[in-house]
Amino acid sequence: MKILQFPLKIVSIIVPARNEEEQIANTIEGAFRSMEDFGILGEVIAVNDGSVDKTGYILEDLAKKYPRLKIIHHEKSKGLGASFFAGLGHAQAIYTFLLPGDNENDPASVLSHLKSIEDEDVLITYVCNPEQRSFIRQKISKMYTFIINTSFGHELRYFNGTSLYKVSVVRNLTIKSQGFFFTAEILLKLLKNGARYKEVSIRLTDVKQNKSSAISFKSLQGVVKGFFYMLYWQYFFSIKDNR
Repeated sequence: MKILQFPLKIVSIIVPARNEEEQIANTIEGAFRSMEDFGILGEVIAVNDGSVDKTGYILEDLAKKYPRLKIIHHEKSKGLGASFFAGLGHAQAIYTFLLPGDNENDPASVLSHLKSIEDEDVLITYVCNPEQRSFIRQKISKMYTFIINTSFGHELRYFNGTSLYKVSVVRNLTIKSQGFFFTAEILLKLLKNGARYKEVSIRLTDVKQNKSSAISFKSLQGVVKGFFYMLYWQYFFSIKDNR
């Protein structure tokens, strides 16, 4: 196997998890196994977002096996976006990406693109095997992407993927969304600020999800609030630019 030559800790993988006792061990182990396969010495930052099951205990046990696993515990759930930025505050790498704790996303498919990075600030990912998700979720995802592209004048394939960011670029952003809209807000603000990017494909694992908090009523409320905030932000930003 050819070992890729990367600086120490080139990537910080942030793993938010809320009540993921069934899959969190597979997610963490898969992240470290993928880094080892690519010859990457990175770190994993797991954020236990107010879990009421055994997620926190499982993470603590995993930390004994993996010295490069950091754990952040939220006493109460703060949301996906808040969990990501909590992890980002502890990141010591050049690049970072979010890896949900439900083991749905394949970390190897994201890490495989590290070797192709040139001067991009972000690699925007889209799913190449969406059939792994339910029919309803596929339709909602397509509608969601269409609405955001139409509203903000873009042609991206996906806004909620496990995009690979430069840590320094994302840390400079002020993000309001705490829930599922936060990834779209990050990308919209990066594009508005002229960030360099390219789109790359990633794969979902064959792990079937019994439920998805991405389509819950609470998540929908957060998405709607984030969407209208971004419309206001873009309008204000445009006026500011014109002045």
